Amino acid sequence: METVLAGYSEASAYDEVTSVSSTMSNSTEFDLDAFLKAHLGSRSRDFPESLALTVVYGVIFVTGLLGNACTCVVIATNAHLHTATNFYLFSLAISDLLTLVLGQCYSTRILLHTYIHRFI
Repeated sequence: METVLAGYSEASAYDEVTSVSSTMSNSTEFDLDAFLKAHLGSRSRDFPESLALTVVYGVIFVTGLLGNACTCVVIATNAHLHTATNFYLFSLAISDLLTLVLGQCYSTRILLHTYIHRFI
């Protein structure tokens, strides 16, 4: 424990606390939006970044949807594929489909909340 705190003295801790409190004490000049933007980044992305993310997430979503749906159809329609291993793969495909669809719904809700909140 002493080796971790060796470079950290009480004086430096006091200086940090007083500098933070002196910054925060003048509440009339404190801009919450500027503070959040400086520490967390902007709430929105520029167009090229948004387009790239939309394309990548769209490809992942469509590929996952088609691949898992095909897995389920193939295992369900072929009687000779009804083994314990394939039933396990079937349940994994169903789980992955649910994760894709519900995750997409959740991320869309977060996205809409972020951008709609800015205009209200």
